[in-house]
Amino acid sequence: MKTAACTAGGAGDSSYDDTATLNYQISERQTQVLDYRYTMPSSTLVDVRLNLFHNEQSLENSDNNTETETEGYGGELRNTAHFSLAQRTMS
Repeated sequence: MKTAACTAGGAGDSSYDDTATLNYQISERQTQVLDYRYTMPSSTLVDVRLNLFHNEQSLENSDNNTETETEGYGGELRNTAHFSLAQRTMS
C-alpha cells in the first residue's frame, strides 16, 4: 500500500480576475493506494489487476476563516485474457 501526503500554502489564484483580492489558503491532501496483480501460472486466461484508492483533501482559507473538506474512494478491477486465434489457410 502506498501513502502520500501533500501540504501547500499561498495566495489565491488571480488568473481569472486580476483585480480580485488574494486570500491566503492552505491545502492538504492524503492519498492511500493499493495495487494488486494475480496471474495464474497454469492459464493465460487469468491476469487480474486490482487498484483501490482513498483521498482526503482540505482547503483552508485563512483570511475568511473557512475550511472545505472532501473525501473520495474508488477502484478498478480488470482481467486480461491472453490467447491466440487459429489461422485458416484459404485454398
